[in-house]
Amino acid sequence: MKKTLFLLIFTFSHLLFSQNNTFIYDMKYKPCQEKDSLQMQNMILDVSDSKSIFRSSEDKDSDSILYSTKKITDYPVGFDNQFYIIKDLAKKKITKLIQNNTDTYTINIEEIMEWEIDPEVVKIGDYSCQKAIVNYGGRQWTAFFTSQIPILDGPYIFHGLPGLIVKLYDTNKNYDFSLIQVKNGNSDLYDVRSKKNLNINWVKFEKLSKQYYFDPYAEMKSNSASGRKVVFRDENGKVIDPDFKGWTRTRQNEIKSCNNPIEINHKINY
Repeated sequence: MKKTLFLLIFTFSHLLFSQNNTFIYDMKYKPCQEKDSLQMQNMILDVSDSKSIFRSSEDKDSDSILYSTKKITDYPVGFDNQFYIIKDLAKKKITKLIQNNTDTYTINIEEIMEWEIDPEVVKIGDYSCQKAIVNYGGRQWTAFFTSQIPILDGPYIFHGLPGLIVKLYDTNKNYDFSLIQVKNGNSDLYDVRSKKNLNINWVKFEKLSKQYYFDPYAEMKSNSASGRKVVFRDENGKVIDPDFKGWTRTRQNEIKSCNNPIEINHKINY
């Protein structure tokens, strides 16, 4: 009788979460490892069958506009602190998407999730969650997953547990993800950024990152040198002359002082 009841509950739960679903996470992270630089951001995991996209709420809004109007509304700059992940679990393919200005790159994540499931069970919100541990990106991660939501996915690249990851953090809590909201049956992937891009590896990623670091305003300088009319304004809207040398020093200091990537094993020594 208990087994039959469990199967009925699991089947109902599986049907409930077998269509499109949206899971919203609160991400707390420290981009600057050497000092207290805690930042918070709402991240969205949209799941459609075996495919999912993990991105910021701003990125999803931008993707939605691009999907509808074919117009790009934002151009992220630089290669640091990007968390856009596309998963196709049926094909066992996980891709990290990186955008710098109008250029879009993808890196295939090939590390295998070798989870160690712990018998510890805790209550997180409305969910009964079990503990699991895994190593990824040079960090050890602790996850709490729930079989009450039978989706084998989670924030960022993490997946493969017998239930949705509700809580996830690394040992030093430089990165901490917490599920804060579940929406059923009303999500759309708006998968537009994975269509046209250049696939690279981590070696090429380091090369591109260093190119950007040494000349972060190369594109702006190129536009100015080519005679294109480019107007520069300060935060108050006042037209100013460009100070590329000073801006470059400032940007380089930002990159060097806040160099705590989620894949710490691919940290770049500038």
